[in-house]
Amino acid sequence: MKNKMRGIIIFVGLIALFFSSLLLVYTIPNSAVEKNIEKSSVVFEAEGNYPVLNFGDKSASQLDNFTDSLMIKGASKGNKGVVYESMDNSDYPRYWHGYLIFLRPLLVFFSYGSIRQLYGLVLAVLIGLNCLLLAKKLNIFFAFSFLVTLFMARFYTFFVSMQFSNVFIILMLCNIFLLTRKEKYFSNYGNILITCLSIGMITNFFDLLTVPLITLAEPLILYLCLKNKYIAHTDFFTNALEIVTNSIVWMVGYTVTWFSKWILASFILKRNIIKESLHRILFRTEGSADYPIDRAFMLKGNTSNFFSNFNIVILLLLVLAAIIYFIKTKHMPFSKKMWPILLLIAYPYIWYMIVVNHSQIHSFFTYRLQIISVFSLLSFISMQFVTVRKIRR
Repeated sequence: MKNKMRGIIIFVGLIALFFSSLLLVYTIPNSAVEKNIEKSSVVFEAEGNYPVLNFGDKSASQLDNFTDSLMIKGASKGNKGVVYESMDNSDYPRYWHGYLIFLRPLLVFFSYGSIRQLYGLVLAVLIGLNCLLLAKKLNIFFAFSFLVTLFMARFYTFFVSMQFSNVFIILMLCNIFLLTRKEKYFSNYGNILITCLSIGMITNFFDLLTVPLITLAEPLILYLCLKNKYIAHTDFFTNALEIVTNSIVWMVGYTVTWFSKWILASFILKRNIIKESLHRILFRTEGSADYPIDRAFMLKGNTSNFFSNFNIVILLLLVLAAIIYFIKTKHMPFSKKMWPILLLIAYPYIWYMIVVNHSQIHSFFTYRLQIISVFSLLSFISMQFVTVRKIRR
């Protein structure tokens, strides 16, 4: 009952914060941002909608300037009042567009080129902090595994793309939050439930349906690994149950936050945003006559983008090095209680099977969801290093 009340308070509080923060930034007059919006358009005209950073890896290194330009142009409001414009979002009302709480103020001072530089700085700091904390709180193999997954996702594209970066910034902030918790946090199951609820809500507020599931899976993996470190009496069934329960809670936070935007927008805009949004969701899952779905084609597009020949070699070498280490130390300590982590390997493919049309059309960025699969596998191996050290002591 206590956790339910905490959940309700967190949910109401975050929705109120989301709404009020958008209202606040929409009080910034257009005259303050128009100059930098205009300067930003020069970049999009020069680069095009979908520029490629590495033509030898064309699809996987493609940017989404089309969406970034919509985000920049969408920062300019109409003349129907702050409340209306904060929910209309330049006639794109089915998303919260939470990134605008940072983007509109930034556009007062900077154009898109400078904002890209700022994103690069933020990402560099967050990647460094994640690696440092992973090595300190778990082990160096964890930190290296994290870097490998980013490498496989062509993380260099994040530095010049707002669309790709936002969800990864959320992910790394969530990781930092969990990695800086004390042992007491892991002894109260309600804490991770509230955390997953909050993460799901925050992800929906900021992200435009890129790879949102990574903010559930990777922090959940870290939580289970950290809990195994701090709490001795964890077991297979408890860990499996926590994966299922926290996944449901994250999804509730994500979907109800989305639905809340539709309700608020419908009321304020005097339009049936719920019906419009459900129609778009149906299209994203089932396709249309113009965009028929082909699950086999969709899976091939996503897997071939992620598992390039080079990435496969890197992954195999990493797994082989771990196996050689275990053989050399004469320990193959595959602890049963950590096996549930491997369940998360299936998460990207479950998502692909549901959100088929979106994953098919946008495979040039949805392929990154498979970070979850690789990080699940490498985290499982990383935890065996922890077990080996305990045995050798």
